Parts: sequence; structure tokens; C-alpha cells
Amino acid sequence: MKRNSILVSTMLMLAIQFGWADVPAGFSWVNIESDKTTMTAVRHALHDPSITAIREVGVEDGFALVMAASRESGAPTPDYDRWSIYNVSLKTGMSQVLVSGYGVRLIDWIGASQDELAITYYDCWECEAATIFTTIYLKKDVGWGARWSNKTKDSAYPQPGAVVLMTDIGEDDEEVELVFAVVAQPKGRALSSSKCNKVDCS
Repeated sequence: MKRNSILVSTMLMLAIQFGWADVPAGFSWVNIESDKTTMTAVRHALHDPSITAIREVGVEDGFALVMAASRESGAPTPDYDRWSIYNVSLKTGMSQVLVSGYGVRLIDWIGASQDELAITYYDCWECEAATIFTTIYLKKDVGWGARWSNKTKDSAYPQPGAVVLMTDIGEDDEEVELVFAVVAQPKGRALSSSKCNKVDCS
């Protein structure tokens, strides 16, 4: 399936993307192996026993943006992992799940100040999945949040964002994926689009 091949490529490239992509002032990705203080606080804050791995952690203003994965026993590949994105207060130890889905894909930092992390994800796996687009943003003294209403009413598995259509254009190695969504911005600017090459979405 084409979707599977895209996801595998994305998974392999995540570490490279995090290392090289420009990030907002004040934000930094944590070294999971060496930053013992942050990771101890994050692990104490997460109460979901189904989590099998913490993939990435970013910090700003005393809050951690945590991307974790849960893999069911017998799952054949990482593609089946359910991703959960959390807001964690490093001061209070409180945590809240913001996004729960599959095949989370980081697009880029967007917005007026390039300070909102645009992502796409699937609402389910091995189904007629909808692709959902949202942005993760930091609200000062409150923590991380996700744009737009939830697709699901289950607070344990929130799926915020806009359902979008991802289409291919071009041929062979010139094919790209396009994601269009409306993002509210200051000064009347509302339309945001993202375009990434299938083999390089950094």
C-alpha cells in the first residue's frame, strides 16, 4: 500500500528532521538519552500503561511536548503504533493527551511567528482512515494545545484538527504531497499550505 511506504520513509527520517529543522526561539528538542532531569519528570507525569516508547520530547516555557507510541503485542511493524502527543508541565507533573492517532507526520513550523508545529495523522489503522491536519502550539503559562475541535468525544483519545485530502501530483520521483488547511493568523492572513517531497519532508 502506498500509505505504508510513505509512513516507513517518514519513520526513518524523523531523527534527521528533528536535528536539522529550524525551531522557534526558546524551544528545543530534548536528548532522550542524556537529559535525565527532563526525562524523569516526563516519565513520572505519563500515566498511560500502554505506552511502549517515548519517541520525541520538546521543551519550552516549563512545558514538555511529548510524542509517545503504544504497540500492541504481536503488531508486525511500527506502522501499527498508536501515537499519543502530550502536554506535560515540568513544574507540576500534570499531563494531558492532545492527539491520539496513527502515522503521525511532522510537516513544519508554521504561522505568523513560525511557532506552530503542523502535523498530519490518521484517525485509525487498517481501515478507511481519514487524514487529519492540526497544529501544536504553546500558550504561555498554560502549555501545549492542538488546533480545532476534536473528531472524537473520547477525552482519552482526542483527535483534533481538520480532515484533509492529500493528493499526489507529478510523476515518479517528481511526485509531491500537498496538504491544505485553514489556519487562523493575525492581520487577516488565514490560508496556509504545506508542500513536501515524498522523500524529503524536512
